[in-house]
Amino acid sequence: MTNQIFSSQLSFLKRVMELNASDITHEESLISSPQSGNSVNWIIGHIIVVRDYMLKAMELEPLANEEMEKLYNRGTPNITKDNAMPLEDLIKMYYKGTDNMFKRLEGEEIAGEESVKSIAGLIFHECYHSGQIGLFRRLIGKEPKLK
Repeated sequence: MTNQIFSSQLSFLKRVMELNASDITHEESLISSPQSGNSVNWIIGHIIVVRDYMLKAMELEPLANEEMEKLYNRGTPNITKDNAMPLEDLIKMYYKGTDNMFKRLEGEEIAGEESVKSIAGLIFHECYHSGQIGLFRRLIGKEPKLK
């Protein structure tokens, strides 16, 4: 049952990413808020880096390398046009991780209290940041996709 719940939550998150990021250009993804918040590019890269913990809890291989972690980990400065990964590459990585997790969740039930708690918390983390992408759509002049 836990696998079904996680799979359902990941389906919602995938759909939110599809809607919110679908028409954002790489250049737009680098725009940050006037109050010096992060950008869509950083948020999506950060989601991928943090998702690696979820992948590990599911006994899957992580996607981010050490260089990506230095750019997108918690507490790192906002990304710049000089060091940002292309938005298209980030989105491809996001979907690859999603597909890997869906396949895993079709198999044996996730066991272990620590793994279940970790995955549940990390899904919440991703929900938080997915909502930020929706706010950034407005900041960069795009219509909201979720109303």
